[in-house]
Amino acid sequence: MFHRFERWLNPFPQEASTPLPGSAWRFLWGSCEGVRGSLLALAICTASLGLLEAWLYRMLARLVDELAAQQIAGAGAMPVTSLGVLMLALSVATLLVVLQAGLKYQVITVNFVTRLRWNYHRVLLGKDLTFFARNIAGRLAATMMQCALAVRVVSVVMADALVYVAVYFATLAAVAATLSPVLLLPFIAWLLAYGAALFHFVPRIGKRGIEQAGARARVAGHVADAYANATALKVFSSVEQELDQMRPAMHDLLDKTRLQLRLVSGFELANQLASVLLIASTAGLGTWLWSRGEVGIGAVAATIATAIRLHGIAQFVMSQMTLLFDNLGVIQDGATILGGARQAPASRQAAPLRWCGGDIRIDELTFAYGSCPPVLKGIHLHIRAGEKLGIVGASGAGKSTLVLLLLGLLEPTHGRIQIDGQDLRDVCGQSLRRHIALVSQDTALVHRSIADNIALGRPQASRQQIEQAAKAAGAADFIKGLSDPWGHRGYDAIVGDRGLTLSGGQRQRIALARALLCDSPILVMDEPTSSLDAQTEAVVMEELSRHMTGKTVISITHKLTHLQNMDRVLVLQDGRIKAAGPHVELLERCDVYSQMWTAQEP
Repeated sequence: MFHRFERWLNPFPQEASTPLPGSAWRFLWGSCEGVRGSLLALAICTASLGLLEAWLYRMLARLVDELAAQQIAGAGAMPVTSLGVLMLALSVATLLVVLQAGLKYQVITVNFVTRLRWNYHRVLLGKDLTFFARNIAGRLAATMMQCALAVRVVSVVMADALVYVAVYFATLAAVAATLSPVLLLPFIAWLLAYGAALFHFVPRIGKRGIEQAGARARVAGHVADAYANATALKVFSSVEQELDQMRPAMHDLLDKTRLQLRLVSGFELANQLASVLLIASTAGLGTWLWSRGEVGIGAVAATIATAIRLHGIAQFVMSQMTLLFDNLGVIQDGATILGGARQAPASRQAAPLRWCGGDIRIDELTFAYGSCPPVLKGIHLHIRAGEKLGIVGASGAGKSTLVLLLLGLLEPTHGRIQIDGQDLRDVCGQSLRRHIALVSQDTALVHRSIADNIALGRPQASRQQIEQAAKAAGAADFIKGLSDPWGHRGYDAIVGDRGLTLSGGQRQRIALARALLCDSPILVMDEPTSSLDAQTEAVVMEELSRHMTGKTVISITHKLTHLQNMDRVLVLQDGRIKAAGPHVELLERCDVYSQMWTAQEP
């Protein structure tokens, strides 16, 4: 039985969900895509249960009146009909609970949360690099995990708890009206008082919840940032210093939590006062009506029992409304991150790259990070298919930014980049990067095995191909001696968080092996040997030279000796092209390039 419910909802949809809006309620609605039918089924079950349970009080009044009548008449006959209807109602309620539990726990509680995290992770992976530069990784991870739980909580509260309470109270009102319309007066007064308390407290609790969610995410970001940079903190900082850095964020979270809980306490006191008055007034009014012979003893018993039950329901509603608005704060924070930032060009719906050799044209290219001054200004460049181009310039000249633009990871502020006549903004990012291999000075390794890291761009590669790429990159010897705490060795060893168990040179050689394994027609190298010793650098450069044959090569480096065999060298200065031409020609006519060459001569 459980398996049927667990297979009801696919937790790992293959298709991407529609873009998520930035407002909390619209974000909530968009997040429930594919699950709305299950939530509707849960709401129907819950409404049926609320209707049935409230109607049981009418059955209780009838049963008590029948027993009282039998006692007065001196008869001892069993009220078989009433008991039979009561047992039938309880049986139906049991079946509804089984269906409700399956929907609520097997379908929604587990599968829905997993589906949300899967979709949110897909959304975050599609964000552009400037988005990740503006946000702490720990905060993004915490928001993604917490927002999924918050969406599930709010959805269940609305489809389950609030539906139940609304149907239950409406049915109780109808039942009380059939017993005596006068008995409705205490319930109406209580409803008005309770509604006023909800109106006063709940929005304020929700506002504090939004503030608390932001403060909680900031604390998580601080913690993750400290753990991710543990080496630098241990070398340059101290435990006390880092605690001092953390204390303001923790204090802020503590203060916001206290303010919210003050409102929760006030709401609970108001609810308790209203419930006590409801029970007292219902008991007094019912007894008075009974003494006048206007209602039976069953009606008095049913209304008092209803009032006592409403006290518990009011407590339940209070906790659910607090939970609702508290989690709406988390959803609003998540909507700002998951729905507010733009997607990278790579994540948009676009056509695959039609490869026709790899002719690259850059026209009027200008790029700025946000509101900062432009990094690149009016770049015009034509890289012919198969050409080998070197790019040099001082730090901050825009060399690495140009590479990110070429990879489609950033979008030009003005101008365009074309490959074989196709604007990169109209090209699917994954298709584009299947034709470009990157070897960067910022070696990015993921917490997986050595083999998985090498095959990151070509996951279908065989072990033999992976080992050949590692050998070509000069990594095979040290890989054989690697092991991890879980007993894996060699190519199966886990590299640890960001590859920190490896040296800088080892990480760079694995990144080289990854690029060589891709064997893409365009090879982009951004300081590919910056972390290598001289002997290993010579071996790697010789291997790279063999792999350059027949490829379009773009090499960014400060070591000008690597550029002597390039077809052209581009000199970038202050975001503009200062000069371009062969190595020998630039030495004669470009002062900047000549000075760089002279500075590097032994």
